[in-house]
Amino acid sequence: MATDPFERFRARHEIRAITVEAIREITALDWRRVEARSELPSAQGVYVWATSEAPHAVVYIGSASGSGGLKKRVGEEVGWRDDHAIEVSKDAESTVVLSRAPIVRAAVEDNLAIFVAEAAKPQWGLDDSVAALPETAKQWEGFLAACAHIVAARRASIGSSAWNQAETTWVEQMFPAAWARLHDLKSV
Repeated sequence: MATDPFERFRARHEIRAITVEAIREITALDWRRVEARSELPSAQGVYVWATSEAPHAVVYIGSASGSGGLKKRVGEEVGWRDDHAIEVSKDAESTVVLSRAPIVRAAVEDNLAIFVAEAAKPQWGLDDSVAALPETAKQWEGFLAACAHIVAARRASIGSSAWNQAETTWVEQMFPAAWARLHDLKSV
């Protein structure tokens, strides 16, 4: 029986993360796993890259708010992932392969899955004095990033635009709503 000569140099490291199942419950949006570009809706929305197997740990949170919505934005990332997989199979050490964005590399190397939800007004409410509820794709992205931070005590493994360096980020704007929503669900 052949053994892996490098096994002794590796370690498994678990990282806390929010799960797709949790975001389904928290958001009450219609989340679905997408296997092909043709399954992507043209609507604006929010998406996550997550581990392929349950409990689907979320690695990246993104949004699609431009024209073409999820079909265009996530479709681009799926294309980049597919191109990267081809490049890796040809030459794993090429500079093109090494220069890919972290989420594209992780999608291939870790066999990540994509889950999408169209942006919509939430089917739940909060005390009016708390904060604005997420409705747009960017607000949902900020809301999910805030939920991930609260639940896992850390940001998603690979950052998104919701955490940008602006004075007030989408995460900061949506944090009160995320905190209130999680608090409401905790008592259920």
